[in-house]
Amino acid sequence: SVALPLMGDPAIGHYLKRRRVRVTSNDILQTDWNRSLYSIQNNTESLSEQDIDGLLLDVYVPGNKLKASVLLNWFSETDAWWFDNLRGNIARLESPFKRAAAVSVAVMVGNYVHSFTEETREFRQPLSGVFRRLCSTLPKPINNHQDNACHQKAPDDFIAESTVDLMFLRLPHP
Repeated sequence: SVALPLMGDPAIGHYLKRRRVRVTSNDILQTDWNRSLYSIQNNTESLSEQDIDGLLLDVYVPGNKLKASVLLNWFSETDAWWFDNLRGNIARLESPFKRAAAVSVAVMVGNYVHSFTEETREFRQPLSGVFRRLCSTLPKPINNHQDNACHQKAPDDFIAESTVDLMFLRLPHP
């Protein structure tokens, strides 16, 4: 068993699962925790085409008021509506692992949007198409037949509570 107190990118945990190692990870960042929840704690579930269709249903249709108006600080109004509606559709998914996968892809779409400048904006593709393509890049869950876990604790608390064979600590760069 391995504990990863400062997870960040879940690639190491995903690799260890292939080796049938029980992985316990920790990350205080919500986005990284979601990625780990999907890649590490999840053994079998992934987004189906029906799930993706449901997530993208009416995402470009504006409502009366944005539920997360803070999105306007980072995105245009149209993009903010897309993300706000997607967020609502994600909340309707029954599985926490599918929600984690959808949140992970939504963050990748946000990074995609921010990769364009005013001069390159004309090359941007519709966000729903980008979401579909990015869903296809998610790694398939690996069933290592272990009880893997993902936490959102202070690293000190996580380390103190961990009872594993090996602890891999990758410290952040200064």
